Amino acid sequence: MMLQKKKIKSCCINVMLLTSSIFISYNVNAGSPGFELYNNGVKIAVRLINNHCESRVGLWSKKGTRTMHTTKNLHTSEFELLSKKNVRRNLLIVNASPNLENSNSRALSHHFVRQLESHYPSQHALIYRDLEKEPIPYIRSNTLEVITSGITTTTESKSLMDLSDILIREVEHSDAIVIATPMHNFTIPAPLKSYFDLVLRAGKTFRYTSNGPVGMLADRPMLLISTSGGCYYETESDFLTPYMKRVFNFIGINNFTSVVAEGLATGDKMETSLANAREKLEKQAKFFYKSDKIKDRVVE
Repeated sequence: MMLQKKKIKSCCINVMLLTSSIFISYNVNAGSPGFELYNNGVKIAVRLINNHCESRVGLWSKKGTRTMHTTKNLHTSEFELLSKKNVRRNLLIVNASPNLENSNSRALSHHFVRQLESHYPSQHALIYRDLEKEPIPYIRSNTLEVITSGITTTTESKSLMDLSDILIREVEHSDAIVIATPMHNFTIPAPLKSYFDLVLRAGKTFRYTSNGPVGMLADRPMLLISTSGGCYYETESDFLTPYMKRVFNFIGINNFTSVVAEGLATGDKMETSLANAREKLEKQAKFFYKSDKIKDRVVE
């Protein structure tokens, strides 16, 4: 990793770069106006704000999960990330297909990522959530309290609540979301439903009001990539697309786009449908940047 630094003084600040899993320690004078970091050409400027003995940073765990940490033993100021236009944006990609080898939805999601990297090299950080490689447990009698009352009285509930917190943080700290899924019996696969059971949590991603439920998340682009053997898109048999749109609308995310490859069980339609989907995804590569609702997400 190529790093350059300026105005390095005294007193210690510990920084975990948002775009790297490498921990870096810098010495910075509390009276200094700040210093600059360059990670692979991406400028991350840090400015001192006041003389608080506390600093908030965003971290990446070894598995790539973004977590929040507070460092309270610093003898300098709290800092914020500047030059936000140059900070990498987080793209959450959820793959729901149980087919690891020959999945069309997975292939299309990979195609989209390649197009995104082609248009905007090194300008985004990928957060992968694979529901086949890391299965989400179904809600059982001993974990039902997680989604009904938000409490944990069993070991199983505690474990599931911790997983729910992780999944919600991944969504919260994303700048855009891609969900790639096949259609199973006119709707989403069961593992994806289990995923949403843990992401849609009262008090976390939505809240109840006198006027009904209200989403708690800021809007951001959400791209649905779906595949099906038959041709059901926008027909009375399509329970997948409306469900996905409603789920994200429910938590506050309305910037919804769908790319569909259907008729894949029919040999003469398969290649044409996949080619059309790839072409649409190439055009959609700019969706990550075109919305004025996208917010550069630094630690708040």
